[in-house]
Amino acid sequence: MGFELKELWSEFGGKYQMRLVAGESGLHRRIDWVHSIEDTEVARFLHGNELIFTTGIAGNMPERLLCLAESLYLQDACGLVVNLGPYIREIPEEVLTFCDQKAFPLFTIPWEIRLVDVTRTFTTRINENEFQELNLTEAFKNAIFNSGLPDLYLPYLKRGGCQPEAGFRAAAFWLQDDIRQFPDTAFRNRLLRSRIGDVQEQAVLFEQEGILILVFYGESAGKSAKAMAGLADFAASRGLRFFAGLGGYVQAASALSESYEQAVRTRRLAEKKNQPLLDYEELGTYKLILGCKDQSLLEAYVQETLGKLIESDQERETDSMKLLRDYLESGCSVSQVAERYFCHRNTITYQINKIKAILGVDLEDMGKRAEILLAFQVLDCLLLSTRTSFQ
Repeated sequence: MGFELKELWSEFGGKYQMRLVAGESGLHRRIDWVHSIEDTEVARFLHGNELIFTTGIAGNMPERLLCLAESLYLQDACGLVVNLGPYIREIPEEVLTFCDQKAFPLFTIPWEIRLVDVTRTFTTRINENEFQELNLTEAFKNAIFNSGLPDLYLPYLKRGGCQPEAGFRAAAFWLQDDIRQFPDTAFRNRLLRSRIGDVQEQAVLFEQEGILILVFYGESAGKSAKAMAGLADFAASRGLRFFAGLGGYVQAASALSESYEQAVRTRRLAEKKNQPLLDYEELGTYKLILGCKDQSLLEAYVQETLGKLIESDQERETDSMKLLRDYLESGCSVSQVAERYFCHRNTITYQINKIKAILGVDLEDMGKRAEILLAFQVLDCLLLSTRTSFQ
C-alpha cells in the first residue's frame, strides 16, 4: 500500500494553485514526507521519497535551480515545488527539460500562498495515509497469526482496499543491518519499499522476530518473484548480505499463514545454501520436505540413511559427509571431486570406498544414490530447526 505524489497533487493542488510544469510521467512516485531546502548541499541528507519546497531565498537562483533539481533526483526525492516570487520569477528552460527527461515532477506555487499551510496540510495527509497503512499491516498480521479469528482481519482488509479472495504471497527476508546505510527503521523500510517497484501499491512490510516480511496481495502477488529479485539486486549493489524466501501463492487471506510459514522456512534454506533468493514454488523435492509436518519422521529417515556416517564423522572428527555429498552431486565423478579437493584421484577413490563400507551400500545403485541425496536434502531442512539432534 503506497501513497503516490499524484494523489496528493490531485487532492490539494487546486487549493494551493500548485501547477505541474514538468516531469508529469513521474507522478507515480511515492511520497513519504515534505521538506524545505534552499542549499544544494543539504540534499545529500535526504532519505528518499521527499517532496521538496524551495523559494530561492539563499541566493544565486535561478542559476542554481538546475543543480538543486539534479541533486534531488540523485537522492531519490519524489519531486520539487518552486515558490515563484522575488527570488525565482520563472523556471529556466534547462530545468524544465531535465525534469521532463528524468520524469522528475516539478511544480510551481505563487508567492502569495503560505508554504507553512501547504506543508502542514501535506504532512497531515501523509500521516493519515501511514495510519491507514498501519491498520492494514495489523490486519495482515492477524490473518497470519490469528487465521482462525476472521473478525480480527477481514473487515480491516476490506476497509484497506484488499479483498479477502484477492490472492496472496508472503516473502520473508533478512538484510544485513548497516547503520551507515540504514540510519533508522523507518528509513530502511521506505528505501526497501521503493525498490520493489509498482507492486508496493499492493504490498505491506513489517518485521517479525528479526525477519522482514512482505505480504503481496492482488495483482502484486503475481509479480512478487520479480519484486524480490529486485530487492536481492539492490542488496548486492550495496554489498549487503541478503537471504530471502518466497512462499507459495494462496487464494484466500485465511490461508495466508501457510504462505508465511513456507516463506520463513524457505528463507532459512536460502541462508543455509548461501543463495540470496529461493522460491518455494520452485524448490522441487525440498518443497515436499518443507511441507512435512512430522519432524520425527524426517529425522528417522536421515538416521536410517546417513546415521552411521554421521556417527563416524563425530567420533573420528572427519568430514566424510561433505565428501560424499560432493561426490554424489558431481554425478559420481572422481576427477571433479579430486580437482575440487586438490588431491589425487586415488585418494578420493579410497575415501569413497571407506564411506561405502561404513554405510554398507552400493553407490553404483542409482536408487541408493537417490535415497542418500534425498537424505542430504532432508538434513538441510532439519538443520533449519534448533531442535534437531543432527546439529
